[in-house]
Amino acid sequence: MDIENTFELKRTIFAALKREDKELSNLHNKGIFLLQELAVNHLIGKAIVEKGKQIFNKEIDTWIFEEKIQSNLNRSDIVITFNDNYKVVIEVKTRFKLKKYFDDIDKLYQIRDKKIMKIFCGLMDFEVGKVNEENKKLKMFEERFPDRITRIVEDDKFFDYFTTKDHASKNADKQMCCVVGLWVVK
Repeated sequence: MDIENTFELKRTIFAALKREDKELSNLHNKGIFLLQELAVNHLIGKAIVEKGKQIFNKEIDTWIFEEKIQSNLNRSDIVITFNDNYKVVIEVKTRFKLKKYFDDIDKLYQIRDKKIMKIFCGLMDFEVGKVNEENKKLKMFEERFPDRITRIVEDDKFFDYFTTKDHASKNADKQMCCVVGLWVVK
């Protein structure tokens, strides 16, 4: 898969998450972080399958949640398989918990099959007005894996993000940002 495919993948995932956030806001006065990780995985997988040919320039054969890729690893969140046995494996994390991010990158890095593209997708919760490259947690995350991960961003811009509601706050109207970070794992 070339770089243009990853950009289309990024745009597809972002659009699905933003659309769901708007629906959650209209229905429940809540935001995207209300969803459990498995629900987010389904949302992302469904969006990718719907636009599979446009993203990958080939037909998707199957998509599975929680599939074991290697016997020595835990199950992977989303596994997309094509007719030529090429696969895209996506690990997803909601909220920005460094240890969980580290664990998923380590897991993806251990997959050595050349016919598998490995993607990490993190929905990072940032305070409104503090979405930038200087975020300490983001720097710690990326500095830990300098030769293992590559950002999927267009024109060297920052990750895409949208304003959402923080369901964990006692103040139901508290705003926060959902920064949708995607990385290719080597």
